[in-house]
Amino acid sequence: MQPEDFVRAAAWGTAAGLITGLAEVFRKKDDPALANFVPLPKDPDFMGRDGETEAVVQGLRQGRPVLLWGMPGVGKSSIALAVVHTREVRNLFESRILWVTAHNDTLDSLCSKILRQMGAAEALKNMPSAEEKASVLRGALKQANVPVLFVLDQADNAPGARDFCRSVTPHTLVSSQDSMVDLLRVEVDTFPADSPLAGHLIEAKAPRGLTPQEKDLLPTVARQCGYLAQALVLAGGQLLEGYTLNDLSRALTEHGLDPLVDTVDPTRSVRATLDIAYDRLTPSLKRLFACFGVFKLLEAPVGADAVLAACGEGEHQDVNLLAARSLVTAVRGEAGRYTMHSLLWRYACEKLGDDPAPRARALAYFTKLAEKHGKEGWQDYREMDAALPHVFFLLRWAREHADRDVSLKGAVLLNVVPEFLDRRGYWAERVEWGQWALDTARVAGNKPLIANSAHHLAMALHQRGEPDKARNLYEESLKAKRELGDKGGIASTLGQLGRLAQDQGDYAGARKLYDEVLQLMRELGDKGGIASTLHQLGMLAQAQGDYAGARALYEESLKAKRELGDKSGIASTLGQLGRLAEVEGRPGEAADYYRQALVIFEGLNSPSAEVARKSLTRVTGDKGGSAGASGKGKA
Repeated sequence: MQPEDFVRAAAWGTAAGLITGLAEVFRKKDDPALANFVPLPKDPDFMGRDGETEAVVQGLRQGRPVLLWGMPGVGKSSIALAVVHTREVRNLFESRILWVTAHNDTLDSLCSKILRQMGAAEALKNMPSAEEKASVLRGALKQANVPVLFVLDQADNAPGARDFCRSVTPHTLVSSQDSMVDLLRVEVDTFPADSPLAGHLIEAKAPRGLTPQEKDLLPTVARQCGYLAQALVLAGGQLLEGYTLNDLSRALTEHGLDPLVDTVDPTRSVRATLDIAYDRLTPSLKRLFACFGVFKLLEAPVGADAVLAACGEGEHQDVNLLAARSLVTAVRGEAGRYTMHSLLWRYACEKLGDDPAPRARALAYFTKLAEKHGKEGWQDYREMDAALPHVFFLLRWAREHADRDVSLKGAVLLNVVPEFLDRRGYWAERVEWGQWALDTARVAGNKPLIANSAHHLAMALHQRGEPDKARNLYEESLKAKRELGDKGGIASTLGQLGRLAQDQGDYAGARKLYDEVLQLMRELGDKGGIASTLHQLGMLAQAQGDYAGARALYEESLKAKRELGDKSGIASTLGQLGRLAEVEGRPGEAADYYRQALVIFEGLNSPSAEVARKSLTRVTGDKGGSAGASGKGKA
């Protein structure tokens, strides 16, 4: 049972409080929420593009939204990355730069993405419209009164990016292949035909040094690559031992890219270099490359373990072999994580085809990952945060797939991430996908899945303020669990029915249900369940004004959680003790509890850290919200 406690409270409460809280985040350049947006280090092989870079900087200096516009693979993102690393832009915006991979985001999803990363996920359920979210961000920027630059990279939804510039802030740099009115357009083209930079880029990406004869051939190969950055990078990545630039030029000629022709179609050059690179891979590396198409690499990097799980074979070094050939990119500073250019990702998807097996294996991988974190009480959110775009991508695929077994795998995955989705503010998705999971389970007649799906959908509806629908689904879940003899599941659903009764003011009914849960947990010897139930009983006592009884229950719960090493649970109960002390008029004691909770939540990278920080600020008046040193800061 997951208790309703202080970490579920809105971090800033009212809209005005939310705006004030976000403004504080914008003001603090070193705030963890802003750190999540800091882009990758500048590409050490980036060269040239001085004219485009200066044009962007000048537009930003004038306070205008700027669009880096050009065909895919021309180097727009690299230029944007170079721009934000210039001293002038860093000084202009005082290093307050928020980098967002936009892709197909609408104004609504863009604002939601930013608010989640800034610790305001809980507030999203009270802001159903894009206009409300944009208004909150706009108000926070105005109140902060500091310069902040938003970078919307790979913004393929032109209206979404344009609306963001209009309704949130003009201090925006957008990279896109779509033209947009009202933005200062800086066109990014291929390298000039007479520029040596194209050849230098091939050489920079080559895994080995080039011979003098190969260097003489660089202008010819650059011309065959259409002077397009992505084709040049791929060309360089093929120059491994035993494969020369002359071999590459000959292969490009065989693909119809004549070295004697003055100009070459850049789009054809990317396809040709990709074909050459792919054809030179071993069968196992071809499968591994194709499996990158399983994941939503347009949104986030992916771990090598996930790709290898989808592939079903191979060694970790094989992924590095793909990176050496410039077919994937190792993320600097994040060991074992890789990304891929959009052109290469679409090529990988093409090679993957409709084969469901790798995607099904990826579903199973993320299910195990989520189950592991669930059993550990979601002690750390970072790994699932990184996996979330890929989880969503696979869930959509499973939902649309005709095969029942695939749909069931998707429903199983969805049933192990509800708490995570809840904490990250995906309220509407929980209900929509939860109904799909339950429908899938009912059609299959899978009773354990029916029990779990009904339970989680009921929780989502309960939180959305639909108690009658929630109660019916809890009863359906409870009936299935009793038929299965699942005592742990029975206890979990009884606990949720207790919360429902408590929320509706039926304290006697809630107490009866919680006592039944506690008895079941003791029969099962489930120490974690006992600790959580004691916490919930403490909340019930607090709601009834029995503060002494509440304190005793919280302290008993805290002792059990410390024995279990349940850091997230410890922090939750410390926070609730802080709320109790605050209600009783002991702000110093409350601050100490909040401070302890904040230290733990920050260590877990939990979104609840922001709630603890705001609670600490409320009782101390310290707007810095510092966890500080505390004599009671132990876990």
